[in-house]
Amino acid sequence: METSGNVAKRRTKKNSALKVIRKWDLTNRARHVRNGISYDVFEQIRDEMDTTLKEVCTHLRISAKTLDRRKKEGKLNPVETEKILRLEKVFNKALDVFEDRDDSIKWLKEKNIHLGDVSPISLCDTEPGGNEAFNLLGRIEHGVLA
Repeated sequence: METSGNVAKRRTKKNSALKVIRKWDLTNRARHVRNGISYDVFEQIRDEMDTTLKEVCTHLRISAKTLDRRKKEGKLNPVETEKILRLEKVFNKALDVFEDRDDSIKWLKEKNIHLGDVSPISLCDTEPGGNEAFNLLGRIEHGVLA
């Protein structure tokens, strides 16, 4: 069983997947979506966001069996990759806005009245939903919630 201390140690030993992905331009992101990201990168993102496998399965609508197969294969497919990178983009924006990892995680997982009383993470399974969560962060950043 892995403790949060072990996750934190692993995070500091490797380059932060969130920081690496943040530097990708649109062409690079598109290439990674087409090719699929490695399961290890997915695990790093999930760890950095303090998100359980069950939460990812539930909110991004990816079955646990599918993720188990991807772990064995070592790579996510393009559809799964796109969902994970959409979630990463929203989370990185939350980090920019709130400037605190714990506050960003809390915001991502709590229901939000401005998003129809659902959590931002639950919207990241679709492009329009992920865009709405991302845009709300922009409004929060600029103090415009209406």
